[in-house]
Amino acid sequence: MSKLPPEKVVITPEEFAALFGKSQTWGYRQLYAGKVKVITGYGRLMIPASEVERLLESAAPYEGAAYGKAEELRVSRKQKRASSKNRWKNALRKHRSRQAKSSQRQRGDLAKVSAAKRSALRKLNRSGG
Repeated sequence: MSKLPPEKVVITPEEFAALFGKSQTWGYRQLYAGKVKVITGYGRLMIPASEVERLLESAAPYEGAAYGKAEELRVSRKQKRASSKNRWKNALRKHRSRQAKSSQRQRGDLAKVSAAKRSALRKLNRSGG
């Protein structure tokens, strides 16, 4: 059942990924996820041949997903998307209302400043200063 050459005791992550017909990135993801035991040494990551054998022996034949379960998953994903969409809309609504209140406050402050300036100018003009 082994696909490894008999003289190989360890393989690199690149060879591991190629053995499974996957990309090098996939191989490293398996290592970092802890799904494959790794030996480190001399600045390299090495996968023991026994670990590859263990993975191949634990593999089960694919029997396909049951229709009902796949349909349930599809429906739950739609519900998640809908609720996520609603949360996003509500967050935008709150943000826009805060912005509107802030701009109203700023306009009010500007009106007060301009009224204060007018009042100061009137006082100066009265005093003849």
